[in-house]
Amino acid sequence: MILFLLLASVASGAELVDRWLGVGAGLPTAWTSAVAEGPGGRIWVGGPGWVARLDGERVRTWSLPRPAQEIVLDLVPVGTTEAVVRLWGGAVFRVDASGAQAVRGPDGAPLRAAALEDGAGALWVVREGRGWRLDADGAWTEVVGDVDGAPLTRLEPGPEGSLLVGTAAGWYRHADGATTLLVEAADPVDAVVDGPWTWLLSQQPVALWRLRGDEAERVWTSSFHRAYPFSAQGGVAWLSESRALVEVRADGTTRTRTARGGDLHGMVTLDSGGSLWAASYEGLLHLPEPAVERWTASAGLANTNARAVLFVGDTAWVSTWNGLSRMDPDGVPVDGLDRLSKAMPCATAGGVVWTKVFDAAGPAWVAVPPDGAPRTWPAAVAGSAAVGCATAPDGAVWLLDDDQLLRATDQGPPVPVGPLPQRPRAYQKLVAIAPDGRLWAGAPPALCSVDSAALLAGTPSWRCHEVPAGMELSSLIVTERGRVWATSRTHGLVGVDDDGLGPLPSAAFLQPHDLRDAAASPRGGQWLSGLGAVVRVRDTPDGVEVVERLPEWLARTVASVEGITEGPDGALWLASDTGLVRVPESLRARDVAPPTPRVVEVRADGRVLGGALVVPRNTAVAVEVAAAAHRAPGLVRFRHRVDGGPWSDPTPSATVAVPGLSGGRHRLEVAATLDGQRWSPPVAVSLEIDAPWWRRAELWAAALGLLLLVSVGVQAVRGRLRDTAERLRLRVAMDLHDELGAGLASMGLLAGVIARGAGAQTPRLARRIAEDASALGAGLSGIVWSLRPGHDTLGALLDYVEHRARALLAAQDDGAVAVRRSPALEGQRLDLDVLRAVQLVAIEALRNVARHAGARRVSIHLERAGAGLALVIADDGVGIGAPDPAPDRGLGLESMRRRMAGVGGSLEITSAPDAGTRVRAVFRPRRPWWHRRGDL
Repeated sequence: MILFLLLASVASGAELVDRWLGVGAGLPTAWTSAVAEGPGGRIWVGGPGWVARLDGERVRTWSLPRPAQEIVLDLVPVGTTEAVVRLWGGAVFRVDASGAQAVRGPDGAPLRAAALEDGAGALWVVREGRGWRLDADGAWTEVVGDVDGAPLTRLEPGPEGSLLVGTAAGWYRHADGATTLLVEAADPVDAVVDGPWTWLLSQQPVALWRLRGDEAERVWTSSFHRAYPFSAQGGVAWLSESRALVEVRADGTTRTRTARGGDLHGMVTLDSGGSLWAASYEGLLHLPEPAVERWTASAGLANTNARAVLFVGDTAWVSTWNGLSRMDPDGVPVDGLDRLSKAMPCATAGGVVWTKVFDAAGPAWVAVPPDGAPRTWPAAVAGSAAVGCATAPDGAVWLLDDDQLLRATDQGPPVPVGPLPQRPRAYQKLVAIAPDGRLWAGAPPALCSVDSAALLAGTPSWRCHEVPAGMELSSLIVTERGRVWATSRTHGLVGVDDDGLGPLPSAAFLQPHDLRDAAASPRGGQWLSGLGAVVRVRDTPDGVEVVERLPEWLARTVASVEGITEGPDGALWLASDTGLVRVPESLRARDVAPPTPRVVEVRADGRVLGGALVVPRNTAVAVEVAAAAHRAPGLVRFRHRVDGGPWSDPTPSATVAVPGLSGGRHRLEVAATLDGQRWSPPVAVSLEIDAPWWRRAELWAAALGLLLLVSVGVQAVRGRLRDTAERLRLRVAMDLHDELGAGLASMGLLAGVIARGAGAQTPRLARRIAEDASALGAGLSGIVWSLRPGHDTLGALLDYVEHRARALLAAQDDGAVAVRRSPALEGQRLDLDVLRAVQLVAIEALRNVARHAGARRVSIHLERAGAGLALVIADDGVGIGAPDPAPDRGLGLESMRRRMAGVGGSLEITSAPDAGTRVRAVFRPRRPWWHRRGDL
């Protein structure tokens, strides 16, 4: 019986706007036992044999290496990705990206603890009846031993650096080495420091104490047998009890609150944003805003589908599809009008509430006075369409039933006034009265206006305005400036005047366009409500100005707001298809900070990248982010930019695709928002994109090195060529000196002898001068020939050698010189130094033939010699072995060998007495520059 009465009392109160997370949300089981908030708004959850972390929309789970029956009792986040948990049996584990590992105690053995608590970056642990602190660096420190011989069962950080210590005798304060008893309790459970208050919870019996200093006051007790860790914030403590939550205020007042469809046996915690989380056997309960209340049929309303809210003084009347409900001062729906009603309620200045009902007895008008029983009168119109109503400045109520206008006061039935000029065809009927007494009434296809005094006098002058096709009207309201507005489910906010219906200036930015109701605010302006949005606006000369918006996450939680009213205390009352919702004024003024995004992973062509984030070129890069926005995950929007460029358009996608990045290092920034106005500080990701081969740094370094090497080489080659040219000029000068100098000197001496008188020797000396002159001419001709363009081929060289041979052997017959041609070889070009060396060796060989060989025939030809070529000159003379009185014959041969060796060639001479001589000059026509020595 006691349990039945308890459940009955719970059902009569307001419910909380909630959402449940279970297996469908990614948790391993619906049974949850522990919950805590970690850095960055991440929610950690524990259950039987598992731990999970909620990152907004993603759920990460870990299995614990213990039997599933060992549920998580204590859960302490110690970083953005780590948590420490204590299980039912006392085992303590650290959970991180690598899994779950046992925590080691001061003795190095796996830790078993009786309690585990968080405190200022350290863990407070009860082990073997003594209190310890485990610092972030892994150091253990014993902070308190037993108390009066009793072992410790709980250890919590207290106010001003003290410790709150629990034993079997009760709660103590430990500070400066002294221990003071605070409350006597058989089984301490949890302690919370909340500003100037300290809350202490125990069980056997279940009781909550509030402390200021060392003075404790018991503020709540329960007959329920079990107490769980709780949470407190701003002087309000939240605890779970049986199937309900208990709200305990610092002044000692308590309220029992319920959530739909869950058994709330478990830990309760408040996160940094003010949301409430509670563990239970049936899932994890999340209350985005504990101060928001909801009434449904299970909470006492006539029907869950609420349509309108009307305040008469401090009393709220709620219209549903099944009738009217009245709220008592404690927020509990009480006696109302339990008859089917589709009319919007209106109240006269005297507080009489008027509505129309439909039931088996037929349609009827009902007046509900503030004190007394409802009065009923039959309605002339049998239709069940919605009835419009409005309160006139004189305190009377105007009703529009189908096309009939009626006027009601505090006394008697509604009085028919007359029909509209045009019959409304829409379901929803509208009526409003301006301060000047002008009455507007109707529904599509027309809205009509008339002076209400003239209408009552029977002399109406109606003026009707056509409602544009497709425009569905939902309400009429008169602004503070006396203008008439209409809300539309298809066109948003519409102005109504003598010129008809039309869009309002500055109203185009109002969202949504699906507006359901409008109501005046006591603080000025008009509230507009619709599908997923609630906004307060003001009528200005320039159009419509937005004054206030209800947080979108809350508006979406309420869903379709059919009716809206602001109460005397500033609270908003929202009638919706999910029930009647009350939003305190304090919540409306509180902004919800944008969620902080975090990088979950970076993928390149679907492959998850590690820490370096080096991405191959021409690869599709995708960065996945998450933002812990537990109030409204569906409202999170992201934007991004690259290298400080413009921000992208907001998108709900948590995956940022980054195509077309050029090679090099890039910085990607991602920010998050809930409302599109306030954005979080961005999170940054550095990406290294491989540059194309022609833009890689190492390639440019190698190219620069090669360029430097080539430059040095070119300079060396140019220097070598300059040296070679200088040596060539020097050699030409030497050749000229040798060829001309000595000959001219000899000719000068001979001419001098002749001039002084040589007698009989004169003819011989003259012949000698002629021979020397001829030799000098031939030598000079050879030098000039070798320097002329076009003479650097083997064919030209062979032509020159043949010419000199015929000149030197002119005394012989025409067949004395035989030249064998090789067209395949004669086009080969020669380096100048090679050409000059072979030329001089050939001339010297021919001179030797002419002077010493006594040959009748000489043959000349070119032939291949391995990788090089050879010029061969052979004669049929006496050979080198024959005695020759010429003193320079041996010197000539040695000079020929040196010339060929100077260009990397060789000289082969084969000869025998009376068998002729064969001179073979072997050479390479063109040689690499590094093989050249420059000797000509």
